[in-house]
Amino acid sequence: MDNLTATALSSMIHEQFERWNEQKDVMNRLKKGLLEGCTDEDSSEEVYSKMIINSMEIAANISAKIIMEILFTTGIMEPVEEEKLRKNVLSVIK
Repeated sequence: MDNLTATALSSMIHEQFERWNEQKDVMNRLKKGLLEGCTDEDSSEEVYSKMIINSMEIAANISAKIIMEILFTTGIMEPVEEEKLRKNVLSVIK
Protein backbone atom coordinates (compact mmCIF):
# COMPACT_ATOMS: atom_id res chain seq x y z
CA MET A 1 0.00 0.00 0.00
CA ASP A 2 1.47 3.35 -0.96
CA ASN A 3 1.50 6.38 1.36
CA LEU A 4 -1.37 8.14 -0.41
CA THR A 5 -3.63 5.09 -0.13
CA ALA A 6 -2.70 4.61 3.53
CA THR A 7 -3.44 8.27 4.27
CA ALA A 8 -6.79 8.12 2.48
CA LEU A 9 -7.75 4.92 4.31
CA SER A 10 -6.77 6.41 7.66
CA SER A 11 -8.82 9.51 6.90
CA MET A 12 -11.88 7.47 5.94
CA ILE A 13 -11.63 5.41 9.14
CA HIS A 14 -11.28 8.57 11.24
CA GLU A 15 -14.34 10.13 9.54
CA GLN A 16 -16.39 6.99 10.20
CA PHE A 17 -15.52 7.02 13.89
CA GLU A 18 -16.37 10.72 14.11
CA ARG A 19 -19.83 10.01 12.64
CA TRP A 20 -20.36 7.16 15.12
CA ASN A 21 -19.22 9.28 18.08
CA GLU A 22 -21.97 11.79 17.24
CA GLN A 23 -24.71 9.13 17.37
CA LYS A 24 -25.90 8.26 20.87
CA ASP A 25 -27.55 5.01 19.77
CA VAL A 26 -24.24 3.77 18.39
CA MET A 27 -22.45 4.64 21.62
CA ASN A 28 -25.15 2.89 23.67
CA ARG A 29 -24.85 -0.25 21.50
CA LEU A 30 -21.08 -0.22 21.96
CA LYS A 31 -21.40 0.10 25.72
CA LYS A 32 -23.96 -2.71 25.80
CA GLY A 33 -21.75 -4.84 23.54
CA LEU A 34 -18.73 -4.37 25.79
CA LEU A 35 -20.63 -5.69 28.79
CA GLU A 36 -22.27 -8.60 26.90
CA GLY A 37 -22.25 -11.72 29.05
CA CYS A 38 -21.24 -9.89 32.24
CA THR A 39 -23.25 -10.46 35.40
CA ASP A 40 -23.32 -8.88 38.84
CA GLU A 41 -21.80 -12.07 40.21
CA ASP A 42 -18.67 -11.80 38.02
CA SER A 43 -15.41 -10.79 39.64
CA SER A 44 -13.57 -7.76 38.33
CA GLU A 45 -11.16 -10.04 36.49
CA GLU A 46 -14.03 -11.89 34.80
CA VAL A 47 -15.69 -8.63 33.75
CA TYR A 48 -12.41 -7.26 32.37
CA SER A 49 -11.71 -10.49 30.49
CA LYS A 50 -15.19 -10.54 28.95
CA MET A 51 -14.88 -6.87 28.02
CA ILE A 52 -11.56 -7.49 26.27
CA ILE A 53 -12.97 -10.39 24.26
CA ASN A 54 -16.11 -8.37 23.45
CA SER A 55 -14.00 -5.40 22.36
CA MET A 56 -11.98 -7.63 20.04
CA GLU A 57 -15.18 -8.88 18.41
CA ILE A 58 -16.57 -5.34 18.11
CA ALA A 59 -13.30 -4.09 16.59
CA ALA A 60 -13.27 -6.91 14.03
CA ASN A 61 -16.89 -6.19 13.05
CA ILE A 62 -16.23 -2.45 12.76
CA SER A 63 -13.12 -3.07 10.64
CA ALA A 64 -15.03 -5.39 8.31
CA LYS A 65 -17.85 -2.86 7.91
CA ILE A 66 -15.42 -0.05 7.12
CA ILE A 67 -13.55 -2.17 4.57
CA MET A 68 -16.79 -3.29 2.91
CA GLU A 69 -18.01 0.31 2.72
CA ILE A 70 -14.74 1.37 1.10
CA LEU A 71 -14.87 -1.51 -1.41
CA PHE A 72 -18.48 -0.72 -2.34
CA THR A 73 -17.90 3.06 -2.50
CA THR A 74 -14.86 2.72 -4.74
CA GLY A 75 -16.61 0.19 -6.98
CA ILE A 76 -14.07 -2.55 -6.35
CA MET A 77 -16.91 -4.80 -5.16
CA GLU A 78 -20.60 -4.84 -5.91
CA PRO A 79 -23.23 -5.67 -3.30
CA VAL A 80 -24.56 -9.23 -3.69
CA GLU A 81 -28.23 -10.13 -3.39
CA GLU A 82 -29.03 -11.93 -0.14
CA GLU A 83 -30.32 -15.05 -1.91
CA LYS A 84 -27.09 -15.46 -3.89
CA LEU A 85 -25.00 -14.81 -0.79
CA ARG A 86 -26.89 -17.44 1.22
CA LYS A 87 -26.43 -19.95 -1.61
CA ASN A 88 -22.67 -19.27 -1.72
CA VAL A 89 -22.30 -19.55 2.05
CA LEU A 90 -24.32 -22.75 2.25
CA SER A 91 -22.34 -24.31 -0.60
CA VAL A 92 -19.20 -24.07 1.54
CA ILE A 93 -20.89 -25.98 4.36
CA LYS A 94 -21.76 -28.92 2.09
